[in-house]
Amino acid sequence: MPKWKTSKYFKDDVYIIGDWKFDLITKFPHTKYVAADAETHLYYNGKQITDDEAYNLYKENGQNWIKKNIEVRPYAFTLADRDNFVICKNIEDFITLCAMLNVKRVFWYNTKFDFALFDYYFLTNGWIQSDSRVKELDGRQKLPDKTYQSLDGDFGQRYQMRIWKKYINRQSHEKVHSFRMVDICNVFSGGLAYNLKSWNITENGKEMRKLTMNYENAWFSDEDIKYMYHDTKGLYLLTEKIEETIKEISGFSLFNGDYITAGGLAKKSLLKFMFGASNKDNIDLFKRCFPITAEEDKNFRKLDLYLGGKSFVNPYKKAIVQHGIYKYDVNSMYPDKMRNMAYPFGKPKHINDLSQVDNKHVYIIKLKYIVGEVKKNCVPIWQESRTGDYVEFIREYNERYIWLEELREIENWYDISYEIDDILAYKARYPLGVVKYVDTFYDIKCKSKGAVKNGAKLFLNSAYGKIAQRIERIKCHYEMSPDGYVRLVKEGEELDERSMLSVVVGSRITALARTHLMTYIREICGENIRENFIYCDTDSVHSLSEYKDTDNIRLGKMKFEGYYTDGLYLAPKTYLLYDGEHYEVHCKGVNTNVVANEIKDCRDFTEATQVFRPNRTFKCLCGLNTKGGKALIYVDKMIVHDDKMIIRDSNDDLEVIESGKRDE
Repeated sequence: MPKWKTSKYFKDDVYIIGDWKFDLITKFPHTKYVAADAETHLYYNGKQITDDEAYNLYKENGQNWIKKNIEVRPYAFTLADRDNFVICKNIEDFITLCAMLNVKRVFWYNTKFDFALFDYYFLTNGWIQSDSRVKELDGRQKLPDKTYQSLDGDFGQRYQMRIWKKYINRQSHEKVHSFRMVDICNVFSGGLAYNLKSWNITENGKEMRKLTMNYENAWFSDEDIKYMYHDTKGLYLLTEKIEETIKEISGFSLFNGDYITAGGLAKKSLLKFMFGASNKDNIDLFKRCFPITAEEDKNFRKLDLYLGGKSFVNPYKKAIVQHGIYKYDVNSMYPDKMRNMAYPFGKPKHINDLSQVDNKHVYIIKLKYIVGEVKKNCVPIWQESRTGDYVEFIREYNERYIWLEELREIENWYDISYEIDDILAYKARYPLGVVKYVDTFYDIKCKSKGAVKNGAKLFLNSAYGKIAQRIERIKCHYEMSPDGYVRLVKEGEELDERSMLSVVVGSRITALARTHLMTYIREICGENIRENFIYCDTDSVHSLSEYKDTDNIRLGKMKFEGYYTDGLYLAPKTYLLYDGEHYEVHCKGVNTNVVANEIKDCRDFTEATQVFRPNRTFKCLCGLNTKGGKALIYVDKMIVHDDKMIIRDSNDDLEVIESGKRDE
């Protein structure tokens, strides 16, 4: 039986696997939830081109030319539920099908490319973009046909798109149906291939894994359709498993729209553990316990109370081959701080000096200034406020906030002097709900495998960031550029105080995590940090010295990650390790697999450093806005762009990097 079917409701024929039939309107199938994907080709001057041809055009003309002249055209939109799979040949048929199926939610994975196709289609076909704040009133008032809303971030994040489309219902009446399209990459990142494997997705006992396809020549061969089937049906089954798992351990539903991001889910769950009421009431109760105004929030952020994790290479080890490296990582460092720290409860009182400090309060110090010089055998660990650089000499003459615990830890690294302008003393409290939250999900993480473990890790790793969520939201939308491609336009800021919890609480979690990391570095590296410390990144430490007090399970303890015979560190998140048999590649901004593929056959580490070096270019795929949507084009990227950086094999004659040489 041929699987390509014609229907008077669609412009082109559609490919069907399953029981769905689209010929009779009175029996038109309905389904609430589906997964979807899209396939595209590249064109130039109306002719389909290969990836290599596109790359050569990029080499000759640059990225701006690519945006104006290359076109991406979709040739397939796929849709699947548990029992059915459909291929539509154009975007209009896909939207019509979703409306006629009465779909509530369409789940995609990594929609930056897929949603760009919809942006282009809507903007070139007279659709109206409605303000994202518009809501249906009591479920009765609907927006008109050919209307859409898009919830996006100012750095290109795509969260959700809502579409209103006219269709013919089973009673042959014209209706307008609305449905949402959601990107579950915002819940579980890592790639579709990784998640299909990690969640052990199967269909009828057979593994569903991402296949390979010759994208340039793909059309509708049996192998091409098999690839599309695995991607789309696999995504639907993954979504079902996420729904089942997360709902079982938290009560919140992806299918019902309770969350669209990992952070949003973790925030709701944490508040539920803390207060046990409705989400709205939980937020109100949190704000009563940890009150803060929008103006206070702005002031704390402006004066550097809320900072991120530390990630830097010891400047005396940068670009120098290291030998005999120990790698350590803290077990759930941020959840450990959430669980065990004293929380800043209520409004603060103001005290005059540190002699009034007690163990019943926690303290934010407002400094008029702070200056200092790194101690002998230590490394620069203070991050300069203006530039973000890690500096040997502290010269901060502007007001700033800092938690007392972090200030005291800094005194172990620098000879400092400072003047205190104010001390904010908060009552110290230990919320039992947070303890239960962390204990519950950490226990699940340690005792479970597969899907349940993945779910528990999400709750542990995503909650703390939402506590200090910014209340300023950048309004943005997508529009057509004069050159014919879609671009993101930022409209300015708006305040969303509903999302505000407490930057004070959030900043304390991150400050104590940084303090914890600095303490571990001192413990691991001993008296000569400058010689033994190589690198840290948020909750991990790489050292030339061995550390015995490790525990692979206990919350907040260091676990031993591995020993490496050789290593080369060029920049934060950019380093190469070798354990005697295998290379481990980390390179921010460049596809790790591309670099690893060029290194894997190197005869020794010296040869590997000729590949993994500054200014070395790699051919990597990059998403570029073009006519038609967003295209994946090969471009040249560098690991580190620094003409002065030279790889060395010893510390001999190493110049002091910071200005002003110190006498030792």
